Amino acid sequence: MKGGKIKALLWTIVGLAIVSVLLSCIAVFNQPDIPTASEVASLVVVPSVTNVEYNDSAIKADIASVQATLDEDDLWEAEAQKLAEAEYTNRHLYNALIDLNVTDLDDKGDIEKFVVKDTDVSGDADDKDADVEQEVRVYYENSVGDDVRVTLIIKTEILDNEVEDTDYALA
Repeated sequence: MKGGKIKALLWTIVGLAIVSVLLSCIAVFNQPDIPTASEVASLVVVPSVTNVEYNDSAIKADIASVQATLDEDDLWEAEAQKLAEAEYTNRHLYNALIDLNVTDLDDKGDIEKFVVKDTDVSGDADDKDADVEQEVRVYYENSVGDDVRVTLIIKTEILDNEVEDTDYALA
């Protein structure tokens, strides 16, 4: 009886091995078709909006109003800058430098040139008010004959389209 039980056990093991191999083959050769990320992405359709037209006249009027305000503010800033720069000449700069204790400058004629390096304008175009701050480099020949450069910060206050006050400071 011993031989029959061993034979049966062996046939059972062989049968299980054959079933296992068959199931493995079925699993390997019958895999489900899973798409890749790029295949999925190629199937997705996203509408693109390239040009939006506004047919509503109220929206167009609002856009035009905002643009006109921006243009008016830009024009006023340019005008305020010109008003501020018209306020200082060699004489004004000479007097400001003397007031600021720059002692090596003999005469306003010694100022060779001045250059506006930076301008910051803030204001209201409707009221024609502005505060203009400019960094101005003044080049002059000192009393020894050397060329010197001094940087001034000039603050100009404009009210109702007229210059009210100009302050000078060394930078």
